[in-house]
Amino acid sequence: MRTTEQLFFRDPPPFFVTSVHSDIRPDADATRRNAYQRMFGMDLNHGTADNKPYPYTRADTANKEFAGTFEELLREVWVGIIHVTNTSGTKPTDDNKLLDLVAKLEEMLIARRINGNLSREEFAFVSMMSWFHMTVENDTQVVVDLKAQATNEEQRLFKIAQLVGAPAHGLSGSYFELADEISRVLLLIESGFFAANPTAIVGFYTPGSLNRLEEAMRTIITHWSVISGRDIKSGKVAPPDAVRRSA
Repeated sequence: MRTTEQLFFRDPPPFFVTSVHSDIRPDADATRRNAYQRMFGMDLNHGTADNKPYPYTRADTANKEFAGTFEELLREVWVGIIHVTNTSGTKPTDDNKLLDLVAKLEEMLIARRINGNLSREEFAFVSMMSWFHMTVENDTQVVVDLKAQATNEEQRLFKIAQLVGAPAHGLSGSYFELADEISRVLLLIESGFFAANPTAIVGFYTPGSLNRLEEAMRTIITHWSVISGRDIKSGKVAPPDAVRRSA
C-alpha cells in the first residue's frame, strides 16, 4: 500500500520518468483522459464524483475513427472464424480487407507517437493500470488484508469497492477479460508484423496458429459485444435511411 501511494498518489521528483503532473498540467486525471482521447478517440465511462462530465482539454487531432475501425476488424475476423472450415461454395472471408483494416489501425497508433508524443503519458498510465490490475488478479497480500479474497478479479474488485463505498463497474469482468488480449493484439498490429508478413493475417481466424491469436480474438469479440452493447457476431446492420432507399 505504501509503494502504491509513493508511485501513484504523490508528486514525483523532477525528471522522473512518470512525471506527467506540473503547474502546467496540474490535473493528472485530465492528462490521462486527454491521452486516451488522442490515441483512441475515447473517454472514460464516468465523470466527476458528482456525476458531471470531467473537464479536460480535447485535442483537435485524435484517432476518432479508432473504435469504428477496430469494430470493423472484429466483424471481419468473425466472418473468417465461422467460415474457416469451408471447403466448398463461397467463402466470404476477405484477407485483403483484414490487411487494410490492420494497416489503418497501425497508422493511427503510430501517428500519435511521432517525435515521442505520448510516450511518457503511456508509460505512466499503463504502469498505473497494470499495477492495479495485478493487485486484484490474485489473492495478493493487499486483497487478503482487506478480506476480499475471491475466485476472480471481478469479485475481488467488487468486495474492495464495497469497503470504500465506490461501486465497481457492473461489467468489470468483461473489461478484465479484454485487457490483456487487446493489449497483445494491438502491440502485434503496431509493431508492423502484418505489414511485414501479410500471409500471417490468417492467424486472426485460424485456430492454433500464431500464438493463440484466434483464441484471443474470440475473447475480444465476445466481451467487446458485452461492453459496447453491439453484437459483433450479428454482422453489420444497414442504417434506417439506407433500408428505406433500397425499398
